[in-house]
Amino acid sequence: KKKKKKKKKKKKKKKEDEVVISYGGGANNQMMKWFGFAMENNKDDEFYPEWSELRTGPMADRDDLWAAMDCGDYITLQKGKANDLLVNCATIIAYESAKSDGHPLPTPENYNANLSFDVGCQNKVAGIKKALELIDQYRSQYTTTVEEDEVLLKQTTLHPHIRLAIITRHGHKKILNWHQVHLEQLLQAESNRCNKTN
Repeated sequence: KKKKKKKKKKKKKKKEDEVVISYGGGANNQMMKWFGFAMENNKDDEFYPEWSELRTGPMADRDDLWAAMDCGDYITLQKGKANDLLVNCATIIAYESAKSDGHPLPTPENYNANLSFDVGCQNKVAGIKKALELIDQYRSQYTTTVEEDEVLLKQTTLHPHIRLAIITRHGHKKILNWHQVHLEQLLQAESNRCNKTN
């Protein structure tokens, strides 16, 4: 015989009880837009670097290439989550830029701008360097460090609007810093692979 599940009795709310609501997960940019607040140490926070920072010169008008790569106008980055698309798109930028400058990298076999093959270590290294260039461009736009923001957030006299702005930029910088470290490690590993194959 199946045992009947006991229904959990709902606790009756008292007049003084706190009522809470869940806003669900989301990046601080979205939280600010829809609900008017941002959260410190938001595990769902995201940063969206735009490819226009690297789409310069002959690369700027290659919309066919961007559509084939699914690179779009920007890419979504999160702390602790590697994004293969970041390196893939950056590798295409590095390859096409070098080709247009007259100093092409080795052409990958069956090259069709979708990187569904081994692009070769030289192209991968160039792509990782391009991705690091993109990350560095965004990191350099901030006038404070993560540590300096953390000191500011401890101040009790901060205006609420300023606090929200610092929380948001602090989260973005932590995401960028994580990806910088990750890409540097990836670059070292890929460079070692290149050296072994040469």
